[in-house]
Amino acid sequence: ATGYGLVYLTQELLKDHGTSLEGKTVSVSGAGNVATYAIQKAQQLGAKVVTCSDSTGWIYDPDGIDVALLKEVKEV
Repeated sequence: ATGYGLVYLTQELLKDHGTSLEGKTVSVSGAGNVATYAIQKAQQLGAKVVTCSDSTGWIYDPDGIDVALLKEVKEV
């Protein structure tokens, strides 16, 4: 819920400025549960999330992060 809330807040702030997440390229700091759900919701709202990171490293995919793959990698 926290990750979704973060994205909904961002979406509302963007709306106040006459824009939205649709078509935006996004970077997320973190790769835990909050970040994973934020990535998922941002993608559902039309953003392309290209990077996320945590204390052990980072992921970058110029085509957009595959959330299912991210969850798999985190389990290993």
